[in-house]
Amino acid sequence: MLKPQTQVRIIGGVKARIGLVGVVTDETPQSKNRNKVPVAINEERVTGTYWYKDSDLEPILLVDLAESNALVSVEVVQFQPLTFDEQRDRENLERKIEKSFFVAGQALKELRDRRLYRSTHISFESYCRDRFQFTRDSAYLKIAAADIYQNLEKTMPALPTIGRQQNDVFPLPTSERQLRHIAKASLEPAEQVEVWQAAVEVADGKIPSGRIVKDIVDRIRERTKVPNPWRINEIAEITVKENPDLKGLGGCWCIITEVHEFGCLVQMWSGDRYVKIENLKSLDLSPSQQQEVRLLCARLNRLCAIESLDRSAKILLSNLGKQTFLTPVEEQLLQTLETFYNVCNEN
Repeated sequence: MLKPQTQVRIIGGVKARIGLVGVVTDETPQSKNRNKVPVAINEERVTGTYWYKDSDLEPILLVDLAESNALVSVEVVQFQPLTFDEQRDRENLERKIEKSFFVAGQALKELRDRRLYRSTHISFESYCRDRFQFTRDSAYLKIAAADIYQNLEKTMPALPTIGRQQNDVFPLPTSERQLRHIAKASLEPAEQVEVWQAAVEVADGKIPSGRIVKDIVDRIRERTKVPNPWRINEIAEITVKENPDLKGLGGCWCIITEVHEFGCLVQMWSGDRYVKIENLKSLDLSPSQQQEVRLLCARLNRLCAIESLDRSAKILLSNLGKQTFLTPVEEQLLQTLETFYNVCNEN
């Protein structure tokens, strides 16, 4: 039985320092009787590894200090061990907590794809806002994070489980926040794996923070950076390319209003949004046709700004948002809407 206060000999060779919190597992000696004991050193919490043999009951703490073979006083804290069933239950519960964001993202994806909101809401976005208080971007980010997790889960050798030896598993994400920047970057599946592996390495084998992931994503995007070819006032077509944020917008025209490093701010029939370079496609339009699209965009925007807009009107506007010119029937329908809602056609 270890005493509450004892002196132990410190040896080097382990990646741990006084003041850091973590399990020290590297380079432990071969021993049949090995106990892990959390300790306090200089009033800083540190989790270390004690071990002792039957013939030598002097415990040794593996912590790398500036001075090797130093003697320090430590406070030994003993935890109550779990039974086999308790340990199994703990790991199962931890796994559920770790994957809760994944389950939520999958559920949202099924609700969207099967349109299970259609009995009460005209759009998935309005359903998420009313039912869960999710913004449109938040809902689609949760779906994207679940897709990324699924990709990593298929690639990585094991599931993450807090409490296991870090050498036994390759940790997977435990929250949507850790995957946010991967989702926003619209990386290919292989690049997603590359980012996560690099982030885990930077985090010394542990689950990385969102900041670490962002740094790796920025590094990869800088490596594959291409000049933005778009210019302000150009007309482009939106292509989805497996980007969930653009679901339902494929084929819509848009007007470039701002040019950024990796994308553009564009104006569509429904308002402004940010679109990445890879989701923009050139439209072969004459100068007069481009002017017609700009005028049409202004008319549709004025109608979309009306809060009481009927759902049938929204459907018509979304269809017109894909047309670069209007047929006589479409023009008459648009004029009817403008008259009904008392919106003046200023063009």
